Amino acid sequence: MKKSLIYLFSIVILSSCTPKTAEIIEVVEEKEIAVDDMAAIESGKVIYMSDCNKCHKAKNIKDYSESQWDVILPNMAKKSKITADQEAQVRMYIRAELAK
Repeated sequence: MKKSLIYLFSIVILSSCTPKTAEIIEVVEEKEIAVDDMAAIESGKVIYMSDCNKCHKAKNIKDYSESQWDVILPNMAKKSKITADQEAQVRMYIRAELAK
């Protein structure tokens, strides 16, 4: 809950200091998700489902905590040779799934 409040507070502060370029399209778990974030989450899902299934069955995301994913993801990203941007998209997808 505390992380959610910090996240929402950060969004409010950042959005008040920057131009309103991101259209808000969806509310998930009382969090606003910007168009760019939704696209990154969807890309992360595609990468997760395709690249993680190359060597082994994709893990059930909710079987692991966020701190466990912070260890798992960098190791798997290196082995699968995805880019840093792709890893960031997968991380966004994992966090979105954990937040559900």
